[in-house]
Amino acid sequence: MLSKPDIDFNIENPSTVEFLERIQPQTGIYRHSFSYTSYVSLYLFALPYCRDKQVLDAACGLGYGSYILSAVAKQVTGIDLSEEAVKYAGEKFRLESVQFEMRNAVESGLPDASFDVIVSIETFEHIPPEYGEPFLDELKRLLKNDGLLILSTPNRPVFSALTKTADHVNELDVDELHELLKSRFGKIEHYYQRKRAAEKNRAFFSMVRADSRRWREYIPNWMRWAVKKIMASELTYGVAELLPKLRVQRADNLDDVRLSAIQIVVCQK
Repeated sequence: MLSKPDIDFNIENPSTVEFLERIQPQTGIYRHSFSYTSYVSLYLFALPYCRDKQVLDAACGLGYGSYILSAVAKQVTGIDLSEEAVKYAGEKFRLESVQFEMRNAVESGLPDASFDVIVSIETFEHIPPEYGEPFLDELKRLLKNDGLLILSTPNRPVFSALTKTADHVNELDVDELHELLKSRFGKIEHYYQRKRAAEKNRAFFSMVRADSRRWREYIPNWMRWAVKKIMASELTYGVAELLPKLRVQRADNLDDVRLSAIQIVVCQK
């Protein structure tokens, strides 16, 4: 069985980069350092809020984020609908203070007020619109009084200018998300990731959007990599180069978030 990560998670520390590279899944989008580091940076943002807390990682996927949170949390419970993901997470990242369960985050069956902190990273956009509000209600139910929800999701106007993702069925803009949250939580703080992303590498992202049938997936990997290297070099960087660029920032106002690809909220019950 693994032990808790014994690391300070200083992104300038080579041992942090080495650790993050070591736990990187070599499957799906996580094989690509840009996608993986984007998610990792969101978990690193959540990390300080989880110290000595009972934490739920809602839709934990392959579990590496739950494992990161375990460095400071008292206990982490990761839940996901995917049997395959939960199995992978349990085999790779289970330890005494981390458990993984196959559960639906919209209707988890977990007891009321079970958690001090709930982390929901890039999940809301995958939930059909009719279940979006029940999902938020369920997370609120599971939080203890004064508990925190840390949620990230794409900001539709900017993210849709970068790419179209077939399984994103419920992307919201900043004001839509805020409206859903303000009636459920007493305090909301806004953060962002990848500000002005739509203004960078514009030609590359226009080409990707035009390929709605995803013909690019039939192009040899070396050729796709070469095109990225020329047109959008940032997408080919490694974890060490990407961590500072993908750091989550606090918004001075909602316009900061409106200009960003990813919106993050910290909500207090």
